Amino acid sequence: MTTIYKEQLKSAEWNLKTNQVEPSDYQPLILSEEIIIDINFDSNVGFTFSYPDFKVETTDIEYHKALKSFHNAFYNKLKYLASLEKRNEDEQKDWVVAKKLMTNLDALKK
Repeated sequence: MTTIYKEQLKSAEWNLKTNQVEPSDYQPLILSEEIIIDINFDSNVGFTFSYPDFKVETTDIEYHKALKSFHNAFYNKLKYLASLEKRNEDEQKDWVVAKKLMTNLDALKK
């Protein structure tokens, strides 16, 4: 068993590969392709999960809360984009990414 002391770990970065989004209040969504979530730890801020291609980022002092928040934010952004009839330039760029990640975005319009 390894023990990491707070004062020794000031910051760290790593990636998490996944092919699904697991929001709290909905069924998990299987993505068409794997995404790589960037995870940054800073002892002053906590854990930051981000997916820059889709401009989703969340931070929390607890790893699992930050991860769950990321999944919820990612799902909510997909749902929001699917609900739009017209998109501005940034939303259109995100829509292109969303369509690559999920083939049936219309299912989120409910």
